Amino acid sequence: MKMLVRKRADVEEWTHDIRPKVFKFVEKLKLESSICQPNYSGNHKYQVRGAGDKQYVVNIENKTCACNKWQLIGIPCIRGISTLLTSNRDPYQFIYIKYKKESFLKAYTPVIYGINGPSMWPKTNDKPIQCPDFKKHKGIPKKAMNMQPDEVRVGGKTKLRRDYVVIRCTKCRQEGHNWGTCDRRAGMNGEASETVARTEGGTVNGYQPSQESIHVGTVPKRKRKKTNTVME
Repeated sequence: MKMLVRKRADVEEWTHDIRPKVFKFVEKLKLESSICQPNYSGNHKYQVRGAGDKQYVVNIENKTCACNKWQLIGIPCIRGISTLLTSNRDPYQFIYIKYKKESFLKAYTPVIYGINGPSMWPKTNDKPIQCPDFKKHKGIPKKAMNMQPDEVRVGGKTKLRRDYVVIRCTKCRQEGHNWGTCDRRAGMNGEASETVARTEGGTVNGYQPSQESIHVGTVPKRKRKKTNTVME
Protein backbone atom coordinates (compact mmCIF):
# COMPACT_ATOMS: atom_id res chain seq x y z
CA MET A 1 0.00 0.00 0.00
CA LYS A 2 2.77 2.45 0.90
CA MET A 3 4.78 1.44 -2.13
CA LEU A 4 1.89 2.14 -4.51
CA VAL A 5 1.39 5.60 -3.06
CA ARG A 6 5.11 6.40 -3.28
CA LYS A 7 5.45 5.09 -6.84
CA ARG A 8 2.32 6.92 -7.97
CA ALA A 9 3.66 10.20 -6.59
CA ASP A 10 7.03 9.67 -8.29
CA VAL A 11 5.46 9.00 -11.69
CA GLU A 12 3.30 12.12 -11.46
CA GLU A 13 6.45 14.22 -10.99
CA TRP A 14 8.02 13.12 -14.28
CA THR A 15 8.75 16.08 -16.54
CA HIS A 16 8.69 13.98 -19.72
CA ASP A 17 6.36 11.40 -21.14
CA ILE A 18 9.18 8.81 -20.91
CA ARG A 19 10.84 7.25 -17.89
CA PRO A 20 13.72 9.52 -16.73
CA LYS A 21 16.40 6.82 -17.12
CA VAL A 22 15.22 6.02 -20.63
CA PHE A 23 15.12 9.73 -21.51
CA LYS A 24 18.77 10.17 -20.45
CA PHE A 25 19.76 7.05 -22.37
CA VAL A 26 18.11 8.27 -25.59
CA GLU A 27 19.68 11.72 -25.24
CA LYS A 28 23.09 10.08 -24.93
CA LEU A 29 22.48 7.97 -28.06
CA LYS A 30 21.40 11.08 -29.99
CA LEU A 31 24.80 12.63 -29.33
CA GLU A 32 26.69 9.47 -30.25
CA SER A 33 24.65 8.83 -33.41
CA SER A 34 26.71 11.38 -35.34
CA ILE A 35 29.25 8.67 -36.22
CA CYS A 36 26.60 6.74 -38.20
CA GLN A 37 25.91 7.31 -41.90
CA PRO A 38 22.38 6.20 -42.88
CA ASN A 39 21.54 5.69 -46.58
CA TYR A 40 17.94 5.28 -47.67
CA SER A 41 17.31 2.27 -49.88
CA GLY A 42 13.48 2.23 -50.10
CA ASN A 43 10.40 0.80 -48.37
CA HIS A 44 11.34 2.51 -45.05
CA LYS A 45 14.68 0.68 -45.01
CA TYR A 46 18.08 2.25 -44.43
CA GLN A 47 21.60 0.96 -44.73
CA VAL A 48 23.54 2.42 -41.82
CA ARG A 49 27.33 2.38 -41.74
CA GLY A 50 29.01 2.81 -38.37
CA ALA A 51 32.49 2.77 -36.91
CA GLY A 52 34.88 0.06 -38.07
CA ASP A 53 33.20 -0.51 -41.46
CA LYS A 54 30.18 -2.13 -39.80
CA GLN A 55 26.85 -1.67 -41.48
CA TYR A 56 23.33 -2.77 -40.58
CA VAL A 57 19.89 -2.60 -42.14
CA VAL A 58 17.29 -0.59 -40.21
CA ASN A 59 13.54 -0.79 -40.89
CA ILE A 60 11.68 2.20 -39.46
CA GLU A 61 8.21 0.83 -40.15
CA ASN A 62 8.83 -2.49 -38.37
CA LYS A 63 11.03 -0.87 -35.68
CA THR A 64 13.84 -3.35 -36.26
CA CYS A 65 17.60 -3.30 -36.68
CA ALA A 66 19.94 -6.07 -37.80
CA CYS A 67 21.77 -5.81 -34.44
CA ASN A 68 18.52 -6.89 -32.64
CA LYS A 69 18.96 -4.35 -29.83
CA TRP A 70 15.88 -2.41 -30.88
CA GLN A 71 13.78 -5.58 -30.81
CA LEU A 72 15.14 -6.78 -27.45
CA ILE A 73 14.84 -3.67 -25.24
CA GLY A 74 12.18 -1.72 -27.14
CA ILE A 75 14.41 1.37 -27.44
CA PRO A 76 15.96 2.43 -30.77
CA CYS A 77 19.65 1.65 -30.97
CA ILE A 78 22.26 4.16 -32.04
CA ARG A 79 21.70 3.26 -35.73
CA GLY A 80 17.93 3.47 -35.35
CA ILE A 81 18.15 6.92 -33.76
CA SER A 82 20.49 8.11 -36.51
CA THR A 83 17.97 6.91 -39.09
CA LEU A 84 15.02 8.57 -37.30
CA LEU A 85 16.86 11.88 -36.99
CA THR A 86 17.78 11.76 -40.69
CA SER A 87 14.13 11.22 -41.65
CA ASN A 88 13.01 14.06 -39.31
CA ARG A 89 11.15 11.79 -36.92
CA ASP A 90 10.90 11.92 -33.14
CA PRO A 91 12.80 8.97 -31.59
CA TYR A 92 10.54 9.05 -28.51
CA GLN A 93 7.55 8.09 -30.66
CA PHE A 94 9.29 4.79 -31.53
CA ILE A 95 9.95 3.70 -27.94
CA TYR A 96 8.01 0.75 -26.56
CA ILE A 97 4.88 1.78 -24.66
CA LYS A 98 5.99 0.10 -21.44
CA TYR A 99 8.52 2.91 -20.87
CA LYS A 100 5.90 5.67 -21.14
CA LYS A 101 4.27 7.58 -18.32
CA GLU A 102 0.76 6.35 -19.05
CA SER A 103 1.84 2.72 -18.60
CA PHE A 104 3.33 3.42 -15.16
CA LEU A 105 0.25 5.36 -14.06
CA LYS A 106 -1.96 2.50 -15.19
CA ALA A 107 0.14 0.07 -13.12
CA TYR A 108 0.06 2.19 -9.93
CA THR A 109 -3.50 3.54 -10.23
CA PRO A 110 -5.21 0.68 -8.29
CA VAL A 111 -5.65 1.53 -4.62
CA ILE A 112 -5.24 -0.88 -1.72
CA TYR A 113 -7.67 0.39 0.91
CA GLY A 114 -6.98 0.05 4.63
CA ILE A 115 -8.97 -2.20 6.97
CA ASN A 116 -10.08 -1.89 10.57
CA GLY A 117 -8.46 -3.81 13.39
CA PRO A 118 -9.77 -7.13 14.83
CA SER A 119 -11.67 -5.32 17.58
CA MET A 120 -14.00 -3.82 14.95
CA TRP A 121 -14.58 -6.98 12.96
CA PRO A 122 -18.24 -8.13 12.86
CA LYS A 123 -19.17 -10.89 15.32
CA THR A 124 -20.60 -14.23 14.14
CA ASN A 125 -22.36 -17.11 15.89
CA ASP A 126 -19.90 -19.66 14.58
CA LYS A 127 -17.54 -21.50 16.90
CA PRO A 128 -14.03 -20.03 17.15
CA ILE A 129 -11.33 -21.86 15.27
CA GLN A 130 -9.32 -24.13 17.57
CA CYS A 131 -6.00 -25.87 17.15
CA PRO A 132 -6.18 -29.42 15.78
CA ASP A 133 -6.20 -32.26 18.31
CA PHE A 134 -2.80 -33.70 19.17
CA LYS A 135 -2.34 -37.25 17.96
CA LYS A 136 0.24 -39.35 19.73
CA HIS A 137 2.36 -41.40 17.36
CA LYS A 138 3.17 -45.03 17.93
CA GLY A 139 6.47 -46.13 19.41
CA ILE A 140 8.88 -44.60 21.89
CA PRO A 141 9.44 -40.87 21.41
CA LYS A 142 12.83 -40.01 20.09
CA LYS A 143 15.13 -38.08 22.43
CA ALA A 144 18.59 -38.27 20.87
CA MET A 145 19.45 -36.18 17.86
CA ASN A 146 20.69 -37.60 14.60
CA MET A 147 24.47 -37.80 14.66
CA GLN A 148 26.69 -37.55 11.64
CA PRO A 149 28.71 -40.60 10.54
CA ASP A 150 31.91 -38.98 11.87
CA GLU A 151 30.48 -38.22 15.32
CA VAL A 152 30.40 -40.32 18.50
CA ARG A 153 28.61 -39.67 21.81
CA VAL A 154 30.94 -39.54 24.84
CA GLY A 155 29.60 -38.56 28.25
CA GLY A 156 26.50 -36.90 26.89
CA LYS A 157 28.49 -34.86 24.37
CA THR A 158 29.19 -35.44 20.73
CA LYS A 159 32.77 -35.56 19.53
CA LEU A 160 34.39 -36.31 16.22
CA ARG A 161 35.71 -39.80 15.72
CA ARG A 162 39.45 -40.40 15.73
CA ASP A 163 39.40 -42.74 12.77
CA TYR A 164 41.96 -40.74 10.83
CA VAL A 165 44.14 -39.73 13.81
CA VAL A 166 47.49 -41.54 14.17
CA ILE A 167 48.18 -42.33 17.82
CA ARG A 168 51.88 -42.39 18.74
CA CYS A 169 53.35 -43.45 22.07
CA THR A 170 55.51 -40.80 23.75
CA LYS A 171 57.69 -43.43 25.46
CA CYS A 172 58.66 -45.85 22.70
CA ARG A 173 57.74 -43.64 19.72
CA GLN A 174 55.69 -46.45 18.16
CA GLU A 175 52.30 -46.05 16.51
CA GLY A 176 49.10 -47.84 17.49
CA HIS A 177 49.06 -47.22 21.25
CA ASN A 178 49.66 -44.47 23.80
CA TRP A 179 51.87 -44.03 26.89
CA GLY A 180 49.31 -45.60 29.22
CA THR A 181 49.14 -48.89 27.33
CA CYS A 182 52.81 -49.15 26.38
CA ASP A 183 54.55 -52.47 27.16
CA ARG A 184 57.58 -50.67 28.59
CA ARG A 185 55.33 -49.11 31.24
CA ALA A 186 53.35 -52.26 31.97
CA GLY A 187 55.86 -53.68 34.46
CA MET A 188 55.95 -57.43 34.17
CA ASN A 189 54.68 -57.38 30.64
CA GLY A 190 57.54 -55.10 29.69
CA GLU A 191 60.13 -57.25 31.46
CA ALA A 192 58.75 -60.38 29.84
CA SER A 193 58.90 -58.88 26.42
CA GLU A 194 62.50 -57.74 27.02
CA THR A 195 63.48 -61.25 28.24
CA VAL A 196 61.98 -62.89 25.16
CA ALA A 197 63.75 -60.40 22.94
CA ARG A 198 67.12 -61.06 24.61
CA THR A 199 66.80 -64.84 24.50
CA GLU A 200 65.51 -65.02 20.93
CA GLY A 201 67.85 -62.33 19.59
CA GLY A 202 64.90 -60.07 18.78
CA THR A 203 64.36 -56.38 19.35
CA VAL A 204 62.81 -54.52 22.24
CA ASN A 205 60.44 -51.86 20.95
CA GLY A 206 62.45 -51.48 17.77
CA TYR A 207 65.87 -51.65 19.57
CA GLN A 208 68.44 -54.42 18.91
CA PRO A 209 70.43 -55.00 22.14
CA SER A 210 74.17 -55.58 21.97
CA GLN A 211 75.96 -58.78 23.02
CA GLU A 212 77.25 -57.15 26.21
CA SER A 213 73.80 -56.21 27.33
CA ILE A 214 72.56 -59.77 26.67
CA HIS A 215 75.26 -61.34 28.92
CA VAL A 216 74.82 -58.80 31.64
CA GLY A 217 71.04 -59.16 31.51
CA THR A 218 70.24 -55.48 31.15
CA VAL A 219 69.19 -53.38 28.21
CA PRO A 220 70.81 -49.96 27.94
CA LYS A 221 68.40 -47.07 28.13
CA ARG A 222 67.77 -44.81 25.16
CA LYS A 223 68.10 -41.08 25.32
CA ARG A 224 64.95 -39.19 24.37
CA LYS A 225 65.38 -36.24 22.03
CA LYS A 226 63.00 -33.95 20.24
CA THR A 227 63.98 -35.43 16.88
CA ASN A 228 64.32 -39.09 15.94
CA THR A 229 65.46 -41.34 18.78
CA VAL A 230 69.16 -42.30 18.70
CA MET A 231 70.33 -45.45 20.48
CA GLU A 232 73.63 -45.43 22.30
